[in-house]
Amino acid sequence: MRAILAGIDAVNLLLKYVLALLLLMMTVGALGQVIVRFVLPLVGFNASAAWTEEVARFSMIWTVFLGAAWALRHGELIALDLLTHALPRLLGIAIKVLAYLSCAAFCMLLIVIGLEFAEIGEIERSPVLGLSKWYVFMSLPIGAGLMVMNILGFLLACIIDGSDPRGALDAVAD
Repeated sequence: MRAILAGIDAVNLLLKYVLALLLLMMTVGALGQVIVRFVLPLVGFNASAAWTEEVARFSMIWTVFLGAAWALRHGELIALDLLTHALPRLLGIAIKVLAYLSCAAFCMLLIVIGLEFAEIGEIERSPVLGLSKWYVFMSLPIGAGLMVMNILGFLLACIIDGSDPRGALDAVAD
């Protein structure tokens, strides 16, 4: 089981670097747009850089899905834990695990829907970059697949470590 967890963590290490690159691309695209629209006209140079908007938008889409998957592995997504901490420990843990498994089931549905959506995107092209929308739409099934992997990784880590899947507030609630 530890080997599986090590594999998941290796994927997440790579994912962390991909996320850093995507954030850099998004920042460069947005900063480029600001410079072209607001700074260059101040010095009398009017230009257009429409590619910056698409680069920023497509990078942001991928960052959202991949970032959510990465955050799931570490239990860092926003969650309302008040109920699970107010209930008796075992019941709270059962509800939290059920919530994670429900999320995994929903993500599996997103994989199926995302693949169908990406298939439609094969015939579409982005207006400026001319990039097939398939590359953008694949962020949904890939991100959802990584979310399922990381949900299972998080729960597996809780089993191996004997930690509470409810999170850090378990010391306060008990």
